[in-house]
Parts: sequence; C-alpha cells; structure tokens
Amino acid sequence: MLIGLLLIDSVFIGIFVYYGIQQVISDNPAKFPQFWSLAADYSLPEFFGYAKLAVIAALLFMAFKRTRQSILCSWSIIFVVLLADDSLRLHEYGGEWVAEHLGFSTIQNIKPEHLGELVMWLVLGVIALSVLIVGLLRTPVSSMGSSGFFLVVIFGLVITGIGIDLISSASYLQDIDNGTAVSKTLYGFLLIAEDGGEAVFVSLGLAGALAVWLNSARTRS
Repeated sequence: MLIGLLLIDSVFIGIFVYYGIQQVISDNPAKFPQFWSLAADYSLPEFFGYAKLAVIAALLFMAFKRTRQSILCSWSIIFVVLLADDSLRLHEYGGEWVAEHLGFSTIQNIKPEHLGELVMWLVLGVIALSVLIVGLLRTPVSSMGSSGFFLVVIFGLVITGIGIDLISSASYLQDIDNGTAVSKTLYGFLLIAEDGGEAVFVSLGLAGALAVWLNSARTRS
C-alpha cells in the first residue's frame, strides 16, 4: 500500500516540478494548472491529502474501538485536528485574524500573517499535546508501541508544514513576478520540500495506521 501511495505522491510532485521548471526557464511559461498544484488549496493533491488524513483518523479510531487503548483514540483525534486545519485553513484564517488584532508587523522579511500563523500553530499544538498526554496517561506502556512511529510522522509534518513554510514565506521569495531565476528556483524547491514532504509523511502515517488497524484485529481475535 505504501508504495502505491508514494507513487501517487510522486506523480503529483512530478507534475508540479515540470510546470515549475517551465516558470524558470521559459520567457512565456504555460499557465500553471491550479487543479494539479501541490501548493494550491483545494487542488487534487490537496483533496488526496484530505482523504489520507480522514482514513488515518478512521483506522485509528476503529483500532481504538477494538482494543480500547486510549492512545489510539488520542492519535485519531490529533489527525482529525490536522484534517480540520488543512481543509478549513484554520491556521491561515486564524493567522490573519491574530496578526490584524495584535498589530503584528513584518520581521526579517516574514509577513505579519505568517507570524500570526505561528500563534495559531501554537494553539493547535497545545490542543494536540493535551489530547496526547491524556491518551498516554490512560494507556499501559506495553501498548504504546505505535506511538513512536506517529510521533515521527507528526515531527515530519511540523518540519515541512511549519518550518519550511516559514522559510518560504519570506517576502523576497514570494515575489515570483519580479524574482530572479535563483529566487524562483529556491522558492520552487522549498514548495516541493514543504508540500511534497507533507504528502510523503501523511502517506507514511496512512500505511502505519493501516498496520495498527490490521494488528488490532489479530489482537482482538
């Protein structure tokens, strides 16, 4: 299953790279089809990501129902939070609201709305951490085997979705129309690392969730 998911991710990344190269080397590049863009909201790659997050949450919740291991319910809720944030753009809209109401200004080429997004990520992170702690406290240590794997997945999503996103949000990188070939290329690499990296880590999470669900059936029997 993982190979199939990664192949689909690779196709989306490949299409994005192809059109991205055209933006750099061509004086009159073809219009980038937003439907195929890794970076566009509500594109096909984005909807594929939403579906993966929804399936992860569902598989982990079904595994929880079978095993009654609270940590699995916690992980399910955390992936629901990720799905809600991604599909409803909670940190983007919330970041704009925070920046406006707290009067943020540009810092080191980082726009105010992106600083507001960091605040929203902090709020969402506190919610996720609280849910995780409750699950950990209510689950025997012997039943926490999969938690290390999902922590790696979440850490990867934090690095790609927050860390790289913050770097790519620098104003001189986002000025595509007036940017140089170097800045356009760097911005493209950062987008691939961010959105392509997120896709890969979510695929890993789905493969892991499926393994947990299958194992819960064997454990139950």
